[in-house]
Amino acid sequence: MDMLQINDFQRWSGVTPVPHTPSYLCGVMNLHGDIVPVIDLRTWFGCVDTSYSDSTIIIIVTSFDEQHSQRHAGLVVDTILESEEVMNSVIKPAPNLGDNRAAKAVTGLFSKQNSMVRILDLHFLLNHQALA
Repeated sequence: MDMLQINDFQRWSGVTPVPHTPSYLCGVMNLHGDIVPVIDLRTWFGCVDTSYSDSTIIIIVTSFDEQHSQRHAGLVVDTILESEEVMNSVIKPAPNLGDNRAAKAVTGLFSKQNSMVRILDLHFLLNHQALA
């Protein structure tokens, strides 16, 4: 994701659950007087373990909707190991992996050591139909 879309990092301290929402929407939180949705990226991408620990982080991000209004959200991640500037030339387009929400949220990939790193489409994540 673009580092300019990141506003803040917060340690996991729980969220307020919202009934009848998708499983990846773990709840909402109060962020300086604004109520923002909190998306669990593990659940979004189909991972089954959704336990939280002292190292769990909520990344506060901002994107814009189609009316150019700001959309804030929290993204739950296991931990943050590092941030890195990546040249566009090393980012490969995401392969067509179907028409599911997880595949659509990845705009590209790059290799780092022995793994692949996903580039997330925050606009898609924050403007997905369940959050709109």
